[in-house]
Parts: sequence; C-alpha cells; structure tokens
Amino acid sequence: ISLDKVHVIYNGLEIKEMSGKGGQGEKVRIGCVARMDRAKGVLYLLDAFAQLARKYQQLQLVLVGDGDAFQELRSRIEQYDLSDRVEMHGHYHGSIDELLCTLDIYLFPSLWEGFPYSIIEAMSAGCTIISTKVGGIPEAIRDGENGLLIDPASTAAIADAIEKLIRDPNLRARLGASARKRFTQKFSLASMEVNALQVLAKTGIATRRN
Repeated sequence: ISLDKVHVIYNGLEIKEMSGKGGQGEKVRIGCVARMDRAKGVLYLLDAFAQLARKYQQLQLVLVGDGDAFQELRSRIEQYDLSDRVEMHGHYHGSIDELLCTLDIYLFPSLWEGFPYSIIEAMSAGCTIISTKVGGIPEAIRDGENGLLIDPASTAAIADAIEKLIRDPNLRARLGASARKRFTQKFSLASMEVNALQVLAKTGIATRRN
C-alpha cells in the first residue's frame, strides 16, 4: 500500500476545563503517572531527582502507579533520605485529572513506547512535559515548542531538562500552555471527529448521519 494512502486518526479525549499550575507556587512538583516498571525509566528519574534535590529544596516528586520497580524505588528513596520529598501512591484511586493539575512538570522517562495516552492526559491538563523521544511521543510533543524531548536511559538528560525548567518559570508556563493548545487542536474528541471527516472526504467515502 502506498504511504500517501495512509491516514492517522488519533484517539481523542474530552476537553475539560482544567489547566496545569504553569510555574506558580513556591514548590516545584514533578510527577510521573505510569507503570513503575524499569522499562518506563523511572529509576533514572528518581536518580536524577536525588541529584537535584540536594541543590533545590523546593523540589518534590510524585510517583503514581505500581510495577516491577516499585520496591526498588522505595529502597532508593530511603537510601537517598528523600522520604519527605517523594510521594509514592501505587495504584491511584483518586482523580488523575485533579492530580495532574497539581504538577508543575510532568516527566515521562520511558525507554520505549507506542503512543502513550498518559502524555495526552498531561497535555490536556496543561502540564509542562519532559519526555523521552521514543516511539510515537514526538508525534505529540515537539521539542522546545510544547515540551522538552530527551534521550532515553539518561539520568543526566533528565536532570538537565528539569534544571532548565526550574531556572526558567516563564518557559515552564509557555510550554504548558502550548501543550494544552496542541491537545485541543490535535488530540481532543472534537479534533478527532474533524480529522476523521476530512479523511473520509479525501478518500471519497460518503457518510450519512441519522
């Protein structure tokens, strides 16, 4: 099949009236909502946070999810003496939307991916996003435009990106607002419907609504 005949229609999410903190407040809360698996790169995230926590007292880390690295994360948190700076929620029973809106930075350090819904949820909440440039993530996040993209499996890359956003609250706010805007234009339910209708029109398939 010719590639010019292939059209991608992304699954959309409902647009909700919410937005991330955008660099407001004294604390800087970094969060990751994912399986706490080694393949998700969460151990690199914790190691990077431990390096920065000694320098920036305002930093907090929120980890939501369970997985094969959960106990190792707990052990390292105790080893680094960060129990008062890191929240581990395991399986989360509250509202993820509300949680995302408490974050200044959403960090997704996965080593490999398809097209993760968690990134779209973070964009919907207006989070400032740092993510690895793997799988389909660059289709959603454009480096320097609506987030920061970094190499996978790199503690240094995670720490550098976090520090860049700590030092520049205006950049944090701009990237978060751009993420929300791109979600609305590209990954909302409304944009999914428009895209689907455009594809149908291009391919000559007629539709009829009852």
